[in-house]
Amino acid sequence: MSMSPSMLLRAGVDKLLKSDAVMGALRRQAGRYVDVLDLGCATGGVTALVRPLGFEEEVCIVLSRAEVDEQGAWIRPTEISADRESVDALLRDFVLGRTFALPAMARPFAGMLRKLLGD
Repeated sequence: MSMSPSMLLRAGVDKLLKSDAVMGALRRQAGRYVDVLDLGCATGGVTALVRPLGFEEEVCIVLSRAEVDEQGAWIRPTEISADRESVDALLRDFVLGRTFALPAMARPFAGMLRKLLGD
């Protein structure tokens, strides 16, 4: 059975997200706040399973839409949510609409990210 173009796109982004470079960059960026347990690419966008530091409960964050620089230098979340109310509020206040640098190794994949998360 062959994979559809959208399935191939998600598989490529999923592999990128699980790379040491991307996981390491995310852990450096968010490590003061959460332990990043997993990143993945689902039908609804990019998912992150995290555990806020000092808590035992896991939180699922979904990045559904984002602007991505054509050269891949940055990403700006435009639709992001969490399955816990307090984390969802933090995302709206401190992540939504903010520009974040992408790791250099991810820049060649900016087109894939734009296709997956583009507005």
